[in-house]
Amino acid sequence: MARIHIVHPSAAQRDALAQPLRQQGWNITESGSRTELLQRLSGPAAHRFGDLVLVDLQDWSVPGTALIKALRRQLASPLPVLVRLPRSPETADLASQAARLAGANLLLGGRSDATAVVQAAACLGGWEAIDPAQRALRDALLVGVWQAQMELIALPDHAAATVASARRVFEGLLAQRLDERAADAALALTGIAGGPVPLGRWAGWYHPAHETFAGEATLTRRRQAVWPLCLLVDAGGQRYALPLEAEVCPGAWWSDGDPLPGHADPQLPALPMVRLLGGSRFRRLLATDRATVMLRREEQGQVAEHAVRVDEVLGIEPLAMDRCPPWTARASGLLGTAVDRDGEPVLVLDGDALWRELHIALAGAAR
Repeated sequence: MARIHIVHPSAAQRDALAQPLRQQGWNITESGSRTELLQRLSGPAAHRFGDLVLVDLQDWSVPGTALIKALRRQLASPLPVLVRLPRSPETADLASQAARLAGANLLLGGRSDATAVVQAAACLGGWEAIDPAQRALRDALLVGVWQAQMELIALPDHAAATVASARRVFEGLLAQRLDERAADAALALTGIAGGPVPLGRWAGWYHPAHETFAGEATLTRRRQAVWPLCLLVDAGGQRYALPLEAEVCPGAWWSDGDPLPGHADPQLPALPMVRLLGGSRFRRLLATDRATVMLRREEQGQVAEHAVRVDEVLGIEPLAMDRCPPWTARASGLLGTAVDRDGEPVLVLDGDALWRELHIALAGAAR
């Protein structure tokens, strides 16, 4: 029988959660503190496939996401972690960001009822909790959970146990898929040894949203609702961001002296990014061009690539972006502005505009 470890449920919510979960077949274990849960999960028998950890922050004034970090790094636990966020919008925003970076597999809003918790737990655990007749609801949930795992393994500095937990969730989701490519996806997953990059590529290729029009619509709504994941770079003393989910996106990047990615072409001509972003002499003097970012775009069924040189690749980070008005975006080549986790201002680049500038600059160099 699958077990669910519920951490810090409030007295008011304890019975409201326990009864519907037991009706769905969960064997519930409740812990009143972080230490108690870590002791329960310290043995090898605590990591059975199908088990789940539910961290209920609904009535907490302070998000307890240090527990998730301890699960991933101290115990190296690959159990999927489901988090119900606090009710307060201000606290929920803080808890959401902290829980994602700590390694939570799925986040639910603070006002999610017990039914939503049961459905999410079943989806993470790999078994059905929605009437098969409600196929649209099940498919939307599956797309959301699948996308959440992709966003999780794309974050920087995650523990190995976080990647293992995401793979467990993918395996459980495959058991619930009814589309034609589910068997191909399962077979391809067996050939992936490990690591976030190959797992992320596999998940993107076999994404369930690509199988139906409704799934694509659900994925689009989700992408609009969450902060975009961006590659952050430094060029000439200014931090820039390139969204990963865009028509023109970074496909590979490396620093001078580092091993090249297997699919990277070092022979492609690379232009300094500061040359493409205006004629600031001061910024040009600050540039060192010690790293390369490969931009990719699909054109007429084929993937085209251009390389740009930057000073440093700073990693991947979700950004709360303030979008530029359309006329400002056209004039500046920026999608918007943001502030990264270091408190530094970031300019979010429009990949299409950068691609056009690359074409113009390369055509001038060719002449």
